[in-house]
Amino acid sequence: MPPSDAGFLELNFWGFLVSLVLLGVSICQAYLYFTKYNDWWPLKLLVLSLLTLDISATFLWSFIIHKILILSWGSPKISYGGKTLLAVESVVTILVTVIAQLFFAYRVYLVGGRKLRIVPILVVAFALLGWGSGIARVILMVVTPMSQMVSTKMKVVNTLEGGFAAVSDIIATVAMVVILNSVLRTLLIYTFNRGIVVTAAQVSMVVLYLCGPQKFYWNPVHMCLTKLYVNTLLAMLNARAQLRSQAASNSTHELSTKSATEAQFANSRSVVLTHEMRSTMERSRVRSVLDISTTSSGTPSEYVSQGDATTTTADSSVPKPVPVHSIENIHLETQ
Repeated sequence: MPPSDAGFLELNFWGFLVSLVLLGVSICQAYLYFTKYNDWWPLKLLVLSLLTLDISATFLWSFIIHKILILSWGSPKISYGGKTLLAVESVVTILVTVIAQLFFAYRVYLVGGRKLRIVPILVVAFALLGWGSGIARVILMVVTPMSQMVSTKMKVVNTLEGGFAAVSDIIATVAMVVILNSVLRTLLIYTFNRGIVVTAAQVSMVVLYLCGPQKFYWNPVHMCLTKLYVNTLLAMLNARAQLRSQAASNSTHELSTKSATEAQFANSRSVVLTHEMRSTMERSRVRSVLDISTTSSGTPSEYVSQGDATTTTADSSVPKPVPVHSIENIHLETQ
């Protein structure tokens, strides 16, 4: 038996309303990103693709609700209409989820370096397992009659899809929280919040589905899933300017006292490291986490942090940042 029409329509209405609000936030975030940052074109293409998929998911839900409220009004199977549209929307959601997770795995790799190579591998592995389970779910949706949509097979693939995606998000979040230190506390908060939001969405969707697959309590969460992934990714990208400014300000404030003390005890053959050099080092650490800039040749300049030392793959003519842990011990000797 289908769920009550009133309950089903109410759930879809509120879920769709919240998803529209989140879509507006996604568009604003994307506008800020494209007008504020001059990243290399693959990253811009990735953001544009995610935004396009996000908008497409909203249009698909509009068509689904239109079919339910207008085209199928009065039908005893009102809640079961538009199975093909639901399958297409599921494909869009799966793509947004796996793309966002792979991007975050790449960021974990850049920050952790070779010492934590196993972590991004695990993130990618569970993301792909979730993607495979999602594709299996879509295939079952297409070939299975609506009366059998709550079969054991459907429950298994739905649980595996949400479970694998949640594990991927948890591993990535824990890894970033462990890697980031107090210098990047603001970024740690962004990362932790991102992990909490998307993981809670995946877990709650699985739990609600298992509690009542025919009652569609999980549907509003599913409607908002693409928006949550896109918004959290864009929020982290747009936070870079604030993080750079904050890192430079903190570096100048915290190190000014040390510089004055060092200057009093420096001998005549030593020059104390300047505030500008210290600020540059601090900004390099922030860039190693989120920033991907371009060199004069158009190739990405990616900063990879390993432990406390930071190296760069940019043009060899650019001097390498000095390891931050040795700031207090560095003096430039003059002849």
